[in-house]
Amino acid sequence: MLVAGPSSEPLYEKRTKARLSNTQFERLRAFSRSVLAAPSYADVFKVLAEFSRDIGAGAVNCAVFDNERAQLVGVSSTMKPAAVSRYFEQDMASDDPLIPRIRTDPRPALLGWELGVTPLWQQGNSARMLDAMHKDGYYGLAYFPVLVAGQPFSTSITIRNELEPELGQAFLNSEFGLLQLAADVVGHRAAALFHGRVTGEHWHAFRSPILSPREREIMGWLATGLRTEQIAHQLGLKPVTIHMHLRSARRKLGARTREQMMARAALRGLL
Repeated sequence: MLVAGPSSEPLYEKRTKARLSNTQFERLRAFSRSVLAAPSYADVFKVLAEFSRDIGAGAVNCAVFDNERAQLVGVSSTMKPAAVSRYFEQDMASDDPLIPRIRTDPRPALLGWELGVTPLWQQGNSARMLDAMHKDGYYGLAYFPVLVAGQPFSTSITIRNELEPELGQAFLNSEFGLLQLAADVVGHRAAALFHGRVTGEHWHAFRSPILSPREREIMGWLATGLRTEQIAHQLGLKPVTIHMHLRSARRKLGARTREQMMARAALRGLL
């Protein structure tokens, strides 16, 4: 079921049920055979990238999510290099509103193409992501989480398209069902073949910032509910020193508030 946001009404009718034409069915069957025959994660992504190009879907990402640690491992992407660099360098990877959806709401979702955003995304940095996406020449994205129960990793497949709203929505009307089923096939296969080590021009590893032992210790006390002065007394330090360490940790995590800092640290298994 498609999740479309409440903030605006589509200008064009959406038909997003997974009903395929005979041509689409044959294309999906050929794609599935190629995916299942791929011997490695990198080969699976290569098949996905060729498929996306052939049907005019645009740039494609395959993000890998560590189920146990609940954090992003990395992303394979055919996006423009500047777009990938911005995603990581501006720390959007650590506050990506798409990532929690793998666990909390594993349904397809859209951003852009004048379709609005979902309520959950409005709690994250969707406005910042949409602005960055437009700067890179993409007008919308379609996101397909693939939760793989009982496996170390799950995946999400995202397409970013340069089509303007009218054409983008028309494309979704005709191809959404095919994209959804293809994402499920490739997402499961990619998760099964991923072993943590990937090389190649399309792979971008997500590296968590390295917190010092003292920063982690202080954040651990903070997580118990102690105030700054109490933590300082517990560790035999001055309150200003505690503030200094917390400010450093907040900067490393790209957080604006202590609450956001603690949430990101917990998501990455740093506490």
